[in-house]
Amino acid sequence: MDLVSRTSAGIEAASSNQREGPDVRLRPPRAFYGKEKVIRNFDIVHANLHLIAPKLRYRLPELPAEALSLDFNYFMDAWILEENTRKHDWVILVSTADQLIRISRYASEHARQQDMQDNERLSRVFHGSGLIQVCSVNSYAQMQSIELYENQMFDIVFEDDRELFTINDTKVADKIYRTIKSLHSDIEKVKRENQTTKSCQSYKHSESVRLSAPLQMSSQTRR
Repeated sequence: MDLVSRTSAGIEAASSNQREGPDVRLRPPRAFYGKEKVIRNFDIVHANLHLIAPKLRYRLPELPAEALSLDFNYFMDAWILEENTRKHDWVILVSTADQLIRISRYASEHARQQDMQDNERLSRVFHGSGLIQVCSVNSYAQMQSIELYENQMFDIVFEDDRELFTINDTKVADKIYRTIKSLHSDIEKVKRENQTTKSCQSYKHSESVRLSAPLQMSSQTRR
């Protein structure tokens, strides 16, 4: 059992008051993917993320007093960035249809506190449950660029944030790149379509005003 599984197993046991008997699930409910709720092969990490996520909250700079819940309704995929290091038990990058989320479980309270001190934005904006921390939540609508370098290092730039991380597996790195690029393109397409719709509506309104102006003048002339 991996570290993510052990973490979520502990959370599930605590939340269910250690239920006993024949109705106890042998594994967590499977994850469903995207807006269409597609079924894929069972993935224990993805399933356990859905157990952890409801326990977590985060804050945004523009809403500092409001604790927000993670929205996994349109969950797409997740990848382990780090596992069993001195600083982290694990770090997971999660992609929903419209957000890129990084969640960490620190190896100790000292490591978590040190990270809070070193990263002012982290301590001010995001928080979690115990050693599990929501470290970043960024919208694809605010994404400006994504670069994947030869050493599998990612550089993803958002309007007010930046994600830097390295993936040692070339195939996984390529999958992450293609997934993020595709989701960002989908959102940009919707934004362009909405902008075109607004422009058409504005043009129709202007034409309606222009065409009605002579009629109003003729009416005034007849009077």
